[in-house]
Amino acid sequence: MACGKLLHCNNKLNEISNLHCPDELIHWEEQERMQIDNMLAQSFELLVLGMGTVFSILLLLIVCLTLMSSLMSVPAEVADSAAPVEPDATTSNAAASNATASSNTMVPAGVVAVIQAAIHFYRASPNR
Repeated sequence: MACGKLLHCNNKLNEISNLHCPDELIHWEEQERMQIDNMLAQSFELLVLGMGTVFSILLLLIVCLTLMSSLMSVPAEVADSAAPVEPDATTSNAAASNATASSNTMVPAGVVAVIQAAIHFYRASPNR
């Protein structure tokens, strides 16, 4: 063995790494460094892939919400055609104030009638 004297000086190193020559130690360090470089490159790829996925999903969410908002917006003609609700004599003061408040927000008369009926049904039910 050509490197026998070096092995004698580096006894502890050889016990730990089980290497027979310093050249093998250098080779092992290079392999370890290349392995770490590969792991860092792979982790960077996963980082870019994950961040790109999150960015694309958020972008898709924004596009969908904008599209739904534009589809659900009430045109001016429909909002003007909503008839204001006049409270009749049979409604209570609270119902009359609710009807007046709803006429300020342009809620159709049929919707107000359904809401009033639901409130009346709820208040009349014994299991509330």
